[in-house]
Amino acid sequence: MLGPTRCLLFGHGDISCNGRARCRKCSGYHDTEGCVREDHCLFCGPGHCPTSKQCLAHLQAVQLQELQHDGAHSLLDIK
Repeated sequence: MLGPTRCLLFGHGDISCNGRARCRKCSGYHDTEGCVREDHCLFCGPGHCPTSKQCLAHLQAVQLQELQHDGAHSLLDIK
């Protein structure tokens, strides 16, 4: 997982997450269970949920994480 399941933001994990919990379906500040709202990505807007594997922001975060962990690139090189 690229980010915590609590705030849905990338770059840190569940243990270090102090963010407010968000819905994994619509990105709202409520529990995912029972959510009846339309899918809405926190990063891209409507059309898919923020945890979708087709989300461009998710795909970019995966690529960034892979580059950081291959050891050949520093964070400055990647950005």
